[in-house]
This record gives sequence, C-alpha cells and structure tokens, in this order.
Amino acid sequence: MATLPLPVSGLEIRLRLPEGSLTGPDLSAAQTYIEDATALVLDEIPDDKADAWTANLPRVVELIIYKAARREWENPSGLSQEISGEHTITTSATSGVFLTPLEKQKVRKSAGMQAGVASAPIAAPDSPFGPRWWARRW
Repeated sequence: MATLPLPVSGLEIRLRLPEGSLTGPDLSAAQTYIEDATALVLDEIPDDKADAWTANLPRVVELIIYKAARREWENPSGLSQEISGEHTITTSATSGVFLTPLEKQKVRKSAGMQAGVASAPIAAPDSPFGPRWWARRW
C-alpha cells in the first residue's frame, strides 16, 4: 500500500515517460493533477478514513488517483472533438480532474461504504388532514 502524497513517478510510468523526466512546469502540473485527484477521492469518504489512508492507501484507490490525473494530463481542456477545416472545437463538461461514477463507487467500496437498500416506515399522523384523511375523502 502507498502513502500520500503519491509520487509523480507513478504518473510518469503511466504516461510511458522515463521516471524523473518531468521537470519545471510539467512537473508542477503533474503534482497538481495528482493532488487534485487525491482531494476528490478523499472527499468521497469520511474524514477518519481519509486520515487513515494518508499512511495506508489501498492499491485500487492509488490506481484511481493516477487514472484521474492522467486524464487531466492528456486532455486538460476537455476536448471531445476538433475539426481542422473551418476549425471547430468541442469541449465536454468533464474537463479538469474528475472521477467517473464507477471510480467513486470503487473508492467508497474501498472505504467500507457498501451501497445497500434500506427502508423506513412512513406514517402521516401529523398530517394537516389528520390520520386516515384519505378514507374520509371518498
């Protein structure tokens, strides 16, 4: 298991760059993307779990952070289409670092936050119409 903050070398490997090759503004951008992705991940879970993950980050969460940072690195403007003739550019609403719904689900699962079905009894004794108001209506 990894510790936070995650090293830039993990992103470099995923970008197929030699470790330590990012320098200057590129290194700063990579660090920022990783920090942003980490913040989004930690925002999905309770604070006590986030504190624990600082020293003991689950592997699947590490992968999610790097994947989100890589998306930002490869497409910082969120381009979904670009046409050269008459130059048309289309951007998507998912520019910037983001987590996919599946990634959010995996983060929550790693934190022990299983989704489930629950029910709660519903009663209307405090209804302004009184209890069983519907029976008097017909």
